[in-house]
Amino acid sequence: MIFQVYAVKDELAGTFGNLMVVNERVAARTFKWMAQEMEKSDTEDKRVYLMAQYDNESGQIVPIGIPEMTYNLEMMKKEQENGSKNL
Repeated sequence: MIFQVYAVKDELAGTFGNLMVVNERVAARTFKWMAQEMEKSDTEDKRVYLMAQYDNESGQIVPIGIPEMTYNLEMMKKEQENGSKNL
């Protein structure tokens, strides 16, 4: 099965955190939950970037090249606090 490899980047510090291997089908739900569980101050300047794909059968990791911003935890948290249904 192919999984996505993500990392949370602190945009202010300019650094990426630990890698996370997530099934693509549940990625949106996973990061929505992450934003919901984090304190507002912990989501500031935090973005989730797609880094690579991982095949758990072959063990192959394929970088996507330049990391691609896929989720904005700060915006997701603000939308949750405002009661937005568009997450």
